[in-house]
Amino acid sequence: DESIAFTGGVGIAEEWCGDARNEHEWRDTHVQVRGPAVDGLAAAFAQNWAECQEELFDDRDRFVASDRHGDAVVQVVRGSSSFGWQDMQTLMRVVLESAEERIRLTTAYFAPDDYFTGLLCAAARRGVEVEILLPGPHTDKRVCQLA
Repeated sequence: DESIAFTGGVGIAEEWCGDARNEHEWRDTHVQVRGPAVDGLAAAFAQNWAECQEELFDDRDRFVASDRHGDAVVQVVRGSSSFGWQDMQTLMRVVLESAEERIRLTTAYFAPDDYFTGLLCAAARRGVEVEILLPGPHTDKRVCQLA
């Protein structure tokens, strides 16, 4: 009904049955979204689809008005290999420099450059609580283990 969206990672294999307690168990984060952000996710999906296909999957209106749910502020940012990293980097700079209370990041592959690390440290020096949820020592990318 276009009122609920899901985003994040969904591992469908035996490795995903655990909770990353050892190198044979993996974990990922998957969230359910309701409210206006659903339209943002639908638009991101449609844009990514349009980059790969000349025809849309159907002609149904997938952008229905939805009421806000809860107090969370959600910003949908579309990732695309054709647009590169600059859009996301600009958004993250604005978000990290604007944070007043708390920053919570979760990513499977955290390998920040010096600039991004500096933004996080500057936020912490301003008194912002910074939390980063990482996969731990059992990640499949060595560069992320070192970060």
